[in-house]
Amino acid sequence: MSRAKPEVDRREALRLAMAGLGGLAAGVLPGLEAQAAITDPIPARVQKSSLPALELVDFSAPPRTSDKRPFALLNFLYHAGDGTRRLFANDSRGKIWLIDRSSGAARLFLDLRRLRGSAFLFTSNQMGLRSFAFHPDFARAGRPGYRKFYTISTETVASRPSGVRLFSGPFTPLFHDVLAEWKVYATDRSRVDPGYRREILRIAQNKTDHNTDQIMFDPNAVPGTSQYGKLFIGIGDGGNNPQFTDPHYQAQNRGRALGKVFCIDPLRQPDGRAYRVPADNPFVGKSGYLPEIWALGLRHPQNLSFDPGGAGRLILTDIGQAHIEEVNLGIKGANYGWPLREGTFDTDRRDPTRLYPLPRDDAGKGFTYPVAQYDHDEGRAIAGGFVYRGRTVPALAGQYLFGDIVNGRVFHVPVSELRPGRQATIRELSFKQGGKAVTLRSLVNGVNGRVDLRFGQDEDGEIYILTKQDGRIRKLR
Repeated sequence: MSRAKPEVDRREALRLAMAGLGGLAAGVLPGLEAQAAITDPIPARVQKSSLPALELVDFSAPPRTSDKRPFALLNFLYHAGDGTRRLFANDSRGKIWLIDRSSGAARLFLDLRRLRGSAFLFTSNQMGLRSFAFHPDFARAGRPGYRKFYTISTETVASRPSGVRLFSGPFTPLFHDVLAEWKVYATDRSRVDPGYRREILRIAQNKTDHNTDQIMFDPNAVPGTSQYGKLFIGIGDGGNNPQFTDPHYQAQNRGRALGKVFCIDPLRQPDGRAYRVPADNPFVGKSGYLPEIWALGLRHPQNLSFDPGGAGRLILTDIGQAHIEEVNLGIKGANYGWPLREGTFDTDRRDPTRLYPLPRDDAGKGFTYPVAQYDHDEGRAIAGGFVYRGRTVPALAGQYLFGDIVNGRVFHVPVSELRPGRQATIRELSFKQGGKAVTLRSLVNGVNGRVDLRFGQDEDGEIYILTKQDGRIRKLR
């Protein structure tokens, strides 16, 4: 999340207007000036949950990667899906830790910064090693994805190997987001083979925030189904621009990668292609569309997850600009509206502090809206989580847990209440430690009150809470 105030690319705005996008490009929709801006988009406040307070249990503190806060940029925690119940967590400064599920002890699994050397680029906390995903074939000997896993990270432009697909933009890139494939040793799946690395694709970026973040396979897919082996990739719009949102108009551009969710089969193909576009992607064969696009119109879809039970739905969150934080159902072919919409509201791209009611003809515009949302009276940037399918806290069964990155509040909503066309009621969980009521903000004691919250999930469906400021991982009880 970035709230810095960059220079406005006014020339790009003018270029878009002159190119025929006119009022849409500038964010001036018909009748917008005639409407009054909304002063409080969501007047109702988030109330405390009726669920009992949960115990926060200290579980793991991987080695710090800085002697100053944030001590460890723990961005994601997940499992390999191989039946071992092992946990993995990445630090954006370039490390993946293998964490013992019983003791919480962490040992180094991958040191990306060391292996990539000067190619690895980390100049802001939204860069570096962003996430990882184990192929569903990881433990299946003889299958094409056996022993393979994937990372998304930021690298220098000059490090691009010849022939690797680059998704460029109408700007001079500062760096590339890189999707790479790795292998573990056949004799020891807890050790990475440093001699094997294959680049799959690169995405050009011109700002240090809103990069490519979450990558994930559907844990519910089984071999032989169309969903099996598909990798979903959440890609930001290219950077925060509070004076003129999405100045290059990337999120709505069907021929560009930024502001999208991609879906690909990342395995090398028999004909030599680095990856395959699934035939059932929604825009395959449509003129002007990148076939890799699965959904579009997103600002910063930093987190996505699949419910490992129930209907197995994909849920993705989108960090808002000045007002609204979104929980969205992942729907193939959906257009979530950014930068023309923020939450269930109309935007003014020239002044993102102003929101308006949706126009009367909105139903014909084809936008997909969030199924839960909160405004900046409650927090500043959403941290997407997971649907609880564990056994330790039965009261949480079927609840989607998420929270606010900055203040560390943790929210929940029944996944059954996440329905298109409706807004689910959000409730806030309460916590205790040692019998006393606590908050993550009070426990973490971060710089300027920041928590830098993230979530993780293990193979049993238990959910973990990661806080970057103190570099700790906690369990729920």
